[in-house]
Amino acid sequence: MPQGSGLHYYLRGVPLDSTLGPVAATPYNARPAWLAFDAKDDSFWVATPPNAVDVLPVSVLGTDSGNLSVSAQYTVGTGAFGVAADGASGMVFVTNAVSNNVTMINGTMGKVVGSVPVPSGPMGIVFDAGDDDAYVADSQAANVTVISESQGAAVGNISVGAGPIGLALDAKDDRLFVADSAADQVSVINLSNDAVLTSIPVGKDPVGVAWDNVSDEIYVTNNGSSNLTVIDGRNDTVVTWINVSGPYGPVELEGIAFDARIDELWVGAGYSSLALINAVNQTVADVFDIDPAGVAYDPVDGMVCFTNTFNRTFECLVPTSPLPLVTYPVSVHETGLPAGTSWSVTVYPQTTGWYEYVGIYNTVYASPSSTSTLQFSAANGTYTLEFVDRTLEASLPYNRTLTVDGGPVDLSVDFSHSFFPVYFNETNLPRSSEWGVTIYVYDGGDLGVNSTSYEQTVVIDLPNGTYSYTATILSGPESGTTERNYGFNVQGAALSFSVSFPALPPVQYNVTFFEKGLPADAANWSVEFHGVTISALVARSIDFMVYNGTYSFTVAGVGNFAPDPANGSVLVAGDDFNISIDFSQVVFTVTFQETGLPDGTGWAVALGSNLYTTLSDSLVFQLADGTYPYFVLSVGGYVSPPSSTFTVAGQNVTVALHYSPVTYPVILVELGLPNGTLWSATISNATLGINDTESTNGTALLFFVPNGTYAITVHVPGYQANLTSPTFTVAGQRIVRGSTSIRFVSVGRGPGRTTGASSGLGDAVWALLAFPIALAIGLGLVVRRRQVRRRGGELLDRMRELEGPDPVFRPPRQP
Repeated sequence: MPQGSGLHYYLRGVPLDSTLGPVAATPYNARPAWLAFDAKDDSFWVATPPNAVDVLPVSVLGTDSGNLSVSAQYTVGTGAFGVAADGASGMVFVTNAVSNNVTMINGTMGKVVGSVPVPSGPMGIVFDAGDDDAYVADSQAANVTVISESQGAAVGNISVGAGPIGLALDAKDDRLFVADSAADQVSVINLSNDAVLTSIPVGKDPVGVAWDNVSDEIYVTNNGSSNLTVIDGRNDTVVTWINVSGPYGPVELEGIAFDARIDELWVGAGYSSLALINAVNQTVADVFDIDPAGVAYDPVDGMVCFTNTFNRTFECLVPTSPLPLVTYPVSVHETGLPAGTSWSVTVYPQTTGWYEYVGIYNTVYASPSSTSTLQFSAANGTYTLEFVDRTLEASLPYNRTLTVDGGPVDLSVDFSHSFFPVYFNETNLPRSSEWGVTIYVYDGGDLGVNSTSYEQTVVIDLPNGTYSYTATILSGPESGTTERNYGFNVQGAALSFSVSFPALPPVQYNVTFFEKGLPADAANWSVEFHGVTISALVARSIDFMVYNGTYSFTVAGVGNFAPDPANGSVLVAGDDFNISIDFSQVVFTVTFQETGLPDGTGWAVALGSNLYTTLSDSLVFQLADGTYPYFVLSVGGYVSPPSSTFTVAGQNVTVALHYSPVTYPVILVELGLPNGTLWSATISNATLGINDTESTNGTALLFFVPNGTYAITVHVPGYQANLTSPTFTVAGQRIVRGSTSIRFVSVGRGPGRTTGASSGLGDAVWALLAFPIALAIGLGLVVRRRQVRRRGGELLDRMRELEGPDPVFRPPRQP
């Protein structure tokens, strides 16, 4: 071999025409079958027509054919041809070109789990780890079938060119390339909507397809023209052709696998040759004298393995000289994990063809708990990173894609939202009992994750995974009692469990009511609790003994003291219970409402031993039930309301206080009118709001007014009133000079002459009387026993009524 010698391993006793019995040659079982490397268990799965698939673990591959063995064989449909594996779940898909179905095998469980019918002639197959779907090339139906792994059924169909065989997945742009063998083209499918974007003409009879994730180029093996077509995946155009020839003449190119570690491709050249293509300069780097058809690359052990066309066997080539491998440093920085957590990352290469994974597979980098950074190296390529909490041995729900493209890479991952609360709730323990929960890996050992509590609930945050737990009583007579759960799953959401410890014997607990706020001389206070009433006089607490349960209570008021709370309920759950009852005196609003005083006038009320004053029109108090005396202080110039008592009896009280101004008598006497003449006079003070009019057919008018200055207006038809002064002033004891007298003169006669009958006194007499009458007006006069002889009998009587001292306000004597 030009580049290096190979070690050949054969499927001992398992030729490609299967050990399940002879079968007639068909267009499908006459051709060598294809294979896939399963990253889940580090094994090759080889389709062995007509109806089997063989499993060869890499671990049993030795240095000679005697160590090679098949670990398992599964019966599938007829015409087994293409194989694809889900490296994460271990599910394997096998296309059956004659029976027109796809067999699904759970490699982890080791059994066939289903069969999915598809259109005619299924051959090539590829698995998309991004959406957990497998894509099948139906060679006789010009169709690609979409199979959902989770549903185990076909979920879609995509029309392509005639004779589709090989497929390759562009994981970066989520596209699928299909070799349409009978149409000499490659169909490009957008997997986000399963629509064909374009078709690209290639060589004759294209069979195999591979995606170079380093350069984003697609390589197509053209079986009928012995060359490869190179397509630029960025614009879907052909960039070059690579011709391949073997030591025995033309070759028939079929399977192809891309090796990202050396940036080269392995091509099965059929019947004679295995070609190595340099992807950098796009030339044939070497040709090996081997006879492959289907090709798969094992990145873990650095082997390329294939199905041999001539002798229908399985072979692997292990180069004796190391191939060049360029890697770059990768740093992953973690945040959000609990302190002390040990964690790791597993690096999975993403699928780039229908049967292989490229790059580094299954390399686990464990970190010490003291660091938040992991470092490793990787060659150019695209990888999926899966994270594991090594403390809990649980997967962390946070996957990342890593792309290495010719330089170092720094990644940051945040696990803050990767943990979910798990609630453990117990109901039988007394409140004072301590208990705890310990978490285990399912069927594993104690993780050291535990929590204790004196409350009814323990909460532990866990990442996704499968666990079990043990709940243990840690104190009290039942200490050491446990309750075990043998398995639960955390799957992206909170969980809740009821912990049922054995029921304990019934115990009674104290429920104590504490009183505060009552005066020392208060009457008995009492509590009615669950139908039982207990009273206390001196004691400040009342006790009841009860079992666990819910109880109602009512607290009675004491006199004018009200309890808070007055009623409610108590939940007794394994512990004593205390309730504080606050008593407060019930009071009502007492309002003294004043009327009659000008705004801003001060007034006062004595209540008990306190004197309360205000400039507003009200005084407000808060008083309990009872009868209260009050004393109203005098206000100068006003008659105060009487002092008295009021009673508060379960409702608010208003006490009305009306102040009246002190008034003085004012007498107007006429001179000059005939006897019996009706006349009237008006006295007014706009400031005080006084405008009083009085009428008489006698000789005098009487008014009562408070202190102030007043205007006089006199009204007599046919007469003119002569006033000494148009105003007069009332000022208590003060005498105002120049007071007013009234003389009437008939209109049209000489001044000083009256008309009509006389009262018997001449004008001179009235003039003499005018001064003392005017004095009466000025003083607000109280006339003492003075007689007026002319039509003055009634006036004299009224004046006698006013005898006595000057009216001065004096407060009533206190009782």
